[in-house]
Amino acid sequence: MGTQDWPEWSDSFIKAGFPKTSLLANTEPAVWQALGRLNLKDFNAGKQVVVRQALDAIGLGWVATNTTPFRIAVGGLFDAARDCHRLEGSVSGSNGSSNEPTSRSAPSIQIDRHSLPEADDGLSGPLDDNAITSTHQSALWSQLEHYGACVIRNAVPDATLSPLPDSQQAKITKLAHTVGNGVAGCPPSDYMDLSKPPDWHNALVRTLERLLVSRQEPNLHPLGHMPLTRKSILLRAGEGAENWAHQDNNSENPPVQAVLMLSEPQKDFTGGEFYVARQTRATDGTIDIQRFEVTFAAPGDLVIFKAGKDSGWWHGMLPVKAGTLPKQKQDYLREAVGLLQPLG
Repeated sequence: MGTQDWPEWSDSFIKAGFPKTSLLANTEPAVWQALGRLNLKDFNAGKQVVVRQALDAIGLGWVATNTTPFRIAVGGLFDAARDCHRLEGSVSGSNGSSNEPTSRSAPSIQIDRHSLPEADDGLSGPLDDNAITSTHQSALWSQLEHYGACVIRNAVPDATLSPLPDSQQAKITKLAHTVGNGVAGCPPSDYMDLSKPPDWHNALVRTLERLLVSRQEPNLHPLGHMPLTRKSILLRAGEGAENWAHQDNNSENPPVQAVLMLSEPQKDFTGGEFYVARQTRATDGTIDIQRFEVTFAAPGDLVIFKAGKDSGWWHGMLPVKAGTLPKQKQDYLREAVGLLQPLG
């Protein structure tokens, strides 16, 4: 079907759109127009794969769509667009509303990418629980409030990063473009709980607790400690892995989480930048999205970031690429520890 025959988006086409607090809020008209540029045969692929093509076309292919509210919207868009291609411009679906359908033109989407600014006021490593001051705490929270994340270089010295103990527990592989949350890479990316973390890990968690006690957050313990329901996980990414922007799906989410780099950037891997993103403005004509990216410089670099469901921030990882050191196909390139994770 020619794009000139493709109907303008109407809210009546689907029952529910993307969540209104998400990065994809109000992007349905733009996704719809991109779906109109596909051919009917393209719809033989799965719903997530087809809608992902449309998201790629509008520059938002890095946003995850795997949780239930997104799957509902993806399914509705897919079905309506496929029907429109089959019926040559007519849409048979309806959201069941008795109200007059509302047509909307596709908005202009502006994505502003920035390197995450480094914190001032001496907030750098190595982190020492006994040396944390109110100035450090204020600097951390200022970064979190303005940028959604804070990077601390050399938080744990490389020489201190003793190897993690071998784990026999089950490894969870979660990234797959067919379910809308990322690219698995080779070998497929996985993660596992750290059941016996080393001493440096325990010391780091205590220091993070100390850094975070300067604010009364709803999910912090009344005495200022992080909730007891927390854990750490080992995150391993193979070449080509990509973790699309998401919020962790857990009702007990702490207000913040952290990621500590274990691998050596440039040698073990390139790419793999961590990022946080939020939608800053959404009108009928324009959608603005901010994305702040962190390039890891060395093992021991730490990123603390807002992870609460109500924070407005989403986080992810850019594609992991090969480094300068030769690697076997079965080798993971990028390893990191996720800290202050909710149980479950």
